[in-house]
Amino acid sequence: MIRTLDQYTDLLEERVCLQNRRHLEGLDAQSESSLHHVEARLSTLERSLASQPILIQIALRMDGDRESLDFWPHAGELQLAFTQGQCMAVMEPILARAFATLDAEFKLEILLDNVSRIRDQHARMLDILRRQAGKADELEQVLEQMQAVLAELTAGRDRFVAGGKTRGSALNEFYRELAGAEPTRARFFFSNGRLISAP
Repeated sequence: MIRTLDQYTDLLEERVCLQNRRHLEGLDAQSESSLHHVEARLSTLERSLASQPILIQIALRMDGDRESLDFWPHAGELQLAFTQGQCMAVMEPILARAFATLDAEFKLEILLDNVSRIRDQHARMLDILRRQAGKADELEQVLEQMQAVLAELTAGRDRFVAGGKTRGSALNEFYRELAGAEPTRARFFFSNGRLISAP
């Protein structure tokens, strides 16, 4: 999904450049064809981004889902929820399970790198949206939530290191209480470069 988001964001950038050129000076036939190709690719990637969460959730459940004692299924669920722009009320139980099963610092470093990359992709989307004078409130809120999750992951890493890098040392009292909490899953889809919630 991260690579798909990379492709999607790159194509959004390319579309904006071509649209601006068409507005300022017009496009020749080749550039007009390129714009149509970019728009078709964006539509394909939007469908892919809409379907990928279902496949990821199936894979996570096969790995034990929230009952797993291994870190990676919880890290995968966290990345998925992070990509969907879930609020902290949804993220906190997932963070708790990830912290509870963390047993090596490098695992959290990989997770931090991945979610930082996802945050950067959404920051690029926001920049594109602003350049097009689009409504940015929803994406701004998503980015604020992403930053809050990154801060929690960083704090968890610090606790893990300070606690001797032993299983459970990434938990504080708040996350220890949440460690067995049930997540609430909302559904989201992409439309015109924006993350939209579905009822």
